[in-house]
Amino acid sequence: MSKKLQLTQIFIILAGTVFAWYTVVTDFLRFYNYEGTLFKIRDCVVPNPLTTPCFYGALAFILALALSVGVLLGKRENRKKLQTYLTWLLGAGTIFAASNFTFTLVKYFQSKAAAENFIACSGVSAATPFTTPCFFGLIFYTAAFLLAIFGTYQSKKSQHKSVPEKV
Repeated sequence: MSKKLQLTQIFIILAGTVFAWYTVVTDFLRFYNYEGTLFKIRDCVVPNPLTTPCFYGALAFILALALSVGVLLGKRENRKKLQTYLTWLLGAGTIFAASNFTFTLVKYFQSKAAAENFIACSGVSAATPFTTPCFFGLIFYTAAFLLAIFGTYQSKKSQHKSVPEKV
């Protein structure tokens, strides 16, 4: 995987990480303003961020960022293994985000919310499911996952070219 592709991968994952943690911190602040504590789980005005998919997606983004930096800065013999772990993590993150977004879509269309704003998973009012953090998380995860697959493919392709054939 080329340095340029690795840096692009880090940039996309960093952007997803910043977005996810901005969302989670905003959710925590909103929750604290309503509840006055971070430890209440039941009977809350808005959901505790620890119980929302955004929080767990944000944790996975942090891990993905660490792995992507490891791919760039790690020892040459470990890079391929780290890239494989990263690709699997981003694939799982994409599935997680897609399932949360699909749940949001179903909830949106099964309710009266299709005609007006509805409450998304983080307790925020949204006009459509396409304006929720789940949707943007899905975009970031999918872009990073596709780039990771492409990078892995490029690495394998260049590895096969550099190995001389036995005669």
